[in-house]
Amino acid sequence: MKNTVMALILPLLAIAHSAESASYNLRDPRDHGQWESFELYLGSESFFRALNSSNYKDMYLAIDYFPVDCSNPNMSIRITGSEVSATTKSLDLLKTEIRVDRREKQVGLSNVNIERGDTGIYLNLEIPNKRRLIQDMINGSVIRFKVATEKTPTYMEFGLRGSMAAINRSSASCYKSKQSPEDYF
Repeated sequence: MKNTVMALILPLLAIAHSAESASYNLRDPRDHGQWESFELYLGSESFFRALNSSNYKDMYLAIDYFPVDCSNPNMSIRITGSEVSATTKSLDLLKTEIRVDRREKQVGLSNVNIERGDTGIYLNLEIPNKRRLIQDMINGSVIRFKVATEKTPTYMEFGLRGSMAAINRSSASCYKSKQSPEDYF
């Protein structure tokens, strides 16, 4: 499986170059087994993340909740590369199949990106029924991904033990952060 992941990474690393990066600060981390949850902030900007970084040392699955729209979280997979990118750009759009346990498979797209000042390669997931997928994750054991690349598909899987607590906490923290006195009237 690691060789398959590397087959996706190596062609993309040729594009990356050195640069400086802005880093978010971490607040209120909590461990939930294979998952964790926390707030990321930089100045007055913040968002809430549920994260599985326990299955691979060079990759993670993240669900990010932004206060602008807490009901529509962003899902992404980050693969660590070896060089820092000098630019931010979209590299490719790849068909991606997602399945939790033996539940119904969803077919979506992965927008493959690199970001200036970062060594990561991001697969930003565009999923037709994100709510159902998150519900399946909360109730499931393993989420699996099949990403169509030029030569052979890349397969990844992430355990879901603790995903319910991490996802629910991140979502609730997002909604709580955007509440104001007007919300109660």
